[in-house]
Amino acid sequence: MIFRLRLDIYSYRNFKYNTMPLMGNIRSWMFNNLSIGGAAATTTSSTTTTTDPFIAEYRTVYDTFPTPPSESVGEAQNTMVSSIVGDGNWARIDAMWLFAGHTNGGGESLLQWKNPGGTSAAMVNAPTFTALEGFNGDGATSYINLQWAPSVDGSAFTQDAAAFTVATYSVGSSGSKNSMGCHDAFTGRVYSITNGRTILNSDFNTTGPGTGLTKFYTSAIRDGANSVTNYINKAAGTFEAVATNGFSGKEIYALTLNSNGSPDGFENGTLAAIVLGDFTSAQKDEIIDAIDVYMVSNGKGILP
Repeated sequence: MIFRLRLDIYSYRNFKYNTMPLMGNIRSWMFNNLSIGGAAATTTSSTTTTTDPFIAEYRTVYDTFPTPPSESVGEAQNTMVSSIVGDGNWARIDAMWLFAGHTNGGGESLLQWKNPGGTSAAMVNAPTFTALEGFNGDGATSYINLQWAPSVDGSAFTQDAAAFTVATYSVGSSGSKNSMGCHDAFTGRVYSITNGRTILNSDFNTTGPGTGLTKFYTSAIRDGANSVTNYINKAAGTFEAVATNGFSGKEIYALTLNSNGSPDGFENGTLAAIVLGDFTSAQKDEIIDAIDVYMVSNGKGILP
């Protein structure tokens, strides 16, 4: 009886000693390979990788934010960029500013999304920022310097092939003033005016009717040295055979225009976004759709 008890105790100790390394290995594998929350984990025989929920082009922007957006806003911004990339239009854009960001406490809504680590836009005389809507001018002195000049910073955006879209979240009461623009001594004008008129690398206004809208997208597309088309939302306003006469080296101002170095014609409405590049009418529609889906997700849609 005593002999059997000693044998059983010895057998138990031997079993425990030999199985301890196995149990330790199991616990180690569970800790290293099972993901609880966060990004999904994928394992191979020797590595563990995580799947980024953001497309690479948006991840670059997101990681630049001093204060990141909420999960829902981040997802909506990622969806916007994913749509532009998926449509093949990201490469056709030189510069993009989403003024209707989640915050501007650290300059988040002044970032240039195609180069977020580069030079951001700068506020002058304190335009008012409203989260998820954009920047509002006072109609007198406040504006935004995009710190982006067509002939200096443009790549896709050239003198004879260029396009822009301006998202106006709300029209101000200052009348037919300038949403954004620049020019050198009245040559190479780039204008977007609150009544829907546009000018693109010329010295003449492209005829644009009053929109009758309180919020809208204004676009201009120059597809040759002698042809430019104006758009309100997605619809073509007018086409004109207006020749280019220069390519401005002045930085574009928003909520006013840069008249050869001085602000002129201040707007007191709210701008949500500006896009500059070289895109067709159909591509412009895709870019507008992507931006407006983001705006709608925040209850701030612009398209009627």
